Amino acid sequence: MDTLTHTVLGATVGEAILGKKIGKAAMLWGALFSNLPDIDTVTHFYMDPVDGLLAHRGFTHSILFSWMLIPVLTLFFFKMYQKRETTHKDWLKFFFITSFSHLFLDCLTSYGTGLLEPFSHDRISINTIFVIDPFYTLPILISTLALLILKRDARARKAFVIGGLTISTMYLVFTFIIKKQVDKTMVNSMKAQHHNYTSMMTTPTPLNAILWNAIASNDSGYWVGNYSLLDSKKEIEFYFIPRNDSLIRDEIREERMQKLIRFSQGFYAITQEKDALFFHDLRFGQTMNWDSASAPFSFNYRINGEGDGAIFLQKGRLQGNFLETISHLIRRIKGN
Repeated sequence: MDTLTHTVLGATVGEAILGKKIGKAAMLWGALFSNLPDIDTVTHFYMDPVDGLLAHRGFTHSILFSWMLIPVLTLFFFKMYQKRETTHKDWLKFFFITSFSHLFLDCLTSYGTGLLEPFSHDRISINTIFVIDPFYTLPILISTLALLILKRDARARKAFVIGGLTISTMYLVFTFIIKKQVDKTMVNSMKAQHHNYTSMMTTPTPLNAILWNAIASNDSGYWVGNYSLLDSKKEIEFYFIPRNDSLIRDEIREERMQKLIRFSQGFYAITQEKDALFFHDLRFGQTMNWDSASAPFSFNYRINGEGDGAIFLQKGRLQGNFLETISHLIRRIKGN
């Protein structure tokens, strides 16, 4: 999830566990330590771009890293706040929840989270929520702002904590229910249209959990379709994107290419623009359109030629009129 979401969730959790004992400092520590796993973002400054992709949400997002760090932080803060009547159990609960809530939320998105690093490089992606979802973040953002404004002894503080956490948690449960319905609809449409596939992933589109994207892979490429819960018809119109492995026959066994394929969890396509070859991670979708194979891809990595090794995130998202793009997304969410 995005930094704002982790921050306000951590602040609210901090208030819930330690607010009565250390005041608003609990919100500060919660906001800070709920973002601790994202210290791996510094790797982008010195690592190869591909290695940086795999480093993010790697070891610092693992269960092992949390288990190593939690006891140390618990002991340090317990001693630092001994005069404030906090217990060792208070701090253990605080660091456990702030740490694992971060890992849990990240696992719900499509990027992939290395929970089992360094023992396994498999990435967990449950794909129930987009990395930025205002419907999840807004309740706990409102709660955090209210807690910052209210006095320490205000009786309404507890109501805002419970309200923010309850509403946001209910929304997460709602996305699991939605995904189950979407998966069923996508599979039924694929069968009805006699499209063969070996694996399928479904994931929500940006900023919402109403419009969903499906990618079903076979030996030569991917069937891609979109479905809104507000669609009047349940049969999905799929279009096909070829994988084009033949374009990278010479590069396919190279270590960097294998890392890209691993990062994409096998959902990738290759395109050629004049003499340049590009690797696209299909999990991050396409932009400017929601029903066309020719729409620009969001994730682009240049394989050869000038600019070799450069990653272009969200290439094409701002092509044309940005407001028009958002308007198109909203129209598609409303259903066909």
